[in-house]
Amino acid sequence: MLRATWERGWSFIKRAGTVILVSTVLLWFLQSSGITETGFGMVEDNNTSLLASIGGAVSFLFAPLGFGNWKATVATVTGLIAKENVVGTFGVLYGFGEVGENGEEIWSSIAADYSALAAYSFMIFNLLCAPCFAAMGAIKREMNNPRWTLFAIGYMCALAAAPTQKRKN
Repeated sequence: MLRATWERGWSFIKRAGTVILVSTVLLWFLQSSGITETGFGMVEDNNTSLLASIGGAVSFLFAPLGFGNWKATVATVTGLIAKENVVGTFGVLYGFGEVGENGEEIWSSIAADYSALAAYSFMIFNLLCAPCFAAMGAIKREMNNPRWTLFAIGYMCALAAAPTQKRKN
């Protein structure tokens, strides 16, 4: 039993680690590359990167939830790779390669972009929305039905979006 547990656990770690590594390299490339005056190349400001362009194009989906900027959109999408990536993505996008345990270095930068309500909305949505790809694979394997898998993931996303949507009074 211990051997079977070890083998399945190690297999999961290798698969999940590979996905996280590949996604991190892709995120770095998209964040540091863009169109410059001389053509395609490395950019100084990540607001002019390919990642900012892609995130900006998709950010309208999250605007009704209160956090419709490109940085929050990119962090939410990388959360599908692994939920831990949300925090790491913010660290990279706000220019902090390493953040202390209490995160004091990054608070002022984030506070400038998000109101308290938008920050809570972002956290609630990312807590309740679809899990990471590895967990989605486990859901698919356990449900053994693509329709039920899509229903479960759709239900989680709808549940996450429902309490965070802005209400009109």
